[in-house]
Amino acid sequence: MRKQKAKWDIRSVGALLIGITLVGITLGSGKIHYQPAAKEAAAMEQMKINADKEIKDQYIAQLEKHFEDYKRTSAITELDMKKIRIMEQYLIEQGGTGGKLEGRANDFMNICKFSEVNLDPLLLWSITIHETGSGHSQAIKQLNNVGGIFYGNSLMNYKSVYRGIVDMALQLRYNGYYDNVEGFYTNNTTDTTIEQLGAIYCPVGASNDPTGLNKHWIPTVKKHYKELTNRYETQIKL
Repeated sequence: MRKQKAKWDIRSVGALLIGITLVGITLGSGKIHYQPAAKEAAAMEQMKINADKEIKDQYIAQLEKHFEDYKRTSAITELDMKKIRIMEQYLIEQGGTGGKLEGRANDFMNICKFSEVNLDPLLLWSITIHETGSGHSQAIKQLNNVGGIFYGNSLMNYKSVYRGIVDMALQLRYNGYYDNVEGFYTNNTTDTTIEQLGAIYCPVGASNDPTGLNKHWIPTVKKHYKELTNRYETQIKL
């Protein structure tokens, strides 16, 4: 899990709110009364929370404008259907039965095939299996968050799983952080791609990873992706 930052950065709103100079003081009876240190710290923390919520709400409002564009259906080929069947079967083997990813491989394929996205669905599937514990994490169950996507200091909350998939794809495609990731935009994913991507998407030592779980991201996503691609390559030879 990591903090993701959207291309349309509106964090200046939070900076403005946090920068208000009246933090730590209150006005009363015509005099300025300084709050005790604990109250001052609490007031500052509340301002950060409020600023973060405002930023997040504005981000979601902008994101909503994109969802209508992704309701259309892309052309699914027979080779795509083989990938979808492989993805679903692999999810089941990873304990995904009854989870919120079950039956969603078609959505991942559909979204990844849009020309505006053009990402490898097997890679996104590998990432989301890891991020959601095969569809059983609290983030996907309660927030429809399939990619461990943060904004500010908290996980994003989506109206549906489909919206969570769209945002994950757009974050990966358009954030700008991935321009120099080898093979990322060519559907030519390699171990190098995943290593470079992991260093950005889920960096070890991130402030929102106090228990150090991010160190498992690269090897686990590699494992999932290698198995999925091996199965697909075997299928297309049949």
